Amino acid sequence: MEEAFNKTTVSYFAAGLVLGFIVGFLVTGDSRQNKELYFEDEITEDMIENIQVDESASSISKDVVLKAVDQKAGVAVTVSEINIPTTSWVAIREDKNGELSWILGARKLPTGVHKDVYVPLQRATVSGKLYHVVIYEDDGDNLFDYKADTLVSSEKGVFLTADFRTL
Repeated sequence: MEEAFNKTTVSYFAAGLVLGFIVGFLVTGDSRQNKELYFEDEITEDMIENIQVDESASSISKDVVLKAVDQKAGVAVTVSEINIPTTSWVAIREDKNGELSWILGARKLPTGVHKDVYVPLQRATVSGKLYHVVIYEDDGDNLFDYKADTLVSSEKGVFLTADFRTL
């Protein structure tokens, strides 16, 4: 009787493991597939560029080009064009009542022109929301620190942003 009990117990345990893996896969899905679909999507010409630049900007901000387009919500953002005169960080920030809010992710870039810049996020964007792309001039330590690095703005204190909405 004890031998039959052990075989039955082992069989149920094995079946439970298999069932657990199947249920876990169905609930969480295949994350590789979702990422592939996100990166295969192309930005189309009819997506709107929404660039805000203050004409009285300081010398660094006059040389900055920053463009973003509306895009699908996800775990990364693609910034369509950036031209920066110094090593800087491109950061994605949430919008809260028209103001810059939480920083979702940042990526360091060297001086120069960059196209289709991929910025990974710590937290995914949400469909239908407004977000801001901003630039922080690195303070020389090569570490992103929103308190120590300088948020690029005009002489009037207007932050240079490229805004986009998520689809």
